[in-house]
Amino acid sequence: MFKAVQDGTSTNAEIAKATGLNPGSVARAVDALVKRGLLAKDGTTIRTEAAA
Repeated sequence: MFKAVQDGTSTNAEIAKATGLNPGSVARAVDALVKRGLLAKDGTTIRTEAAA
């Protein structure tokens, strides 16, 4: 997932498509990673914290 975000995917749907993961699984994982400060989310846009 980190690679997909770094490569420019920015929504749960794009991450799911890029990784082949289930969209629901992506949403739960993204939420968990945001809570841990490893990803940032602004509305539906997801980015790595380093890009913030």
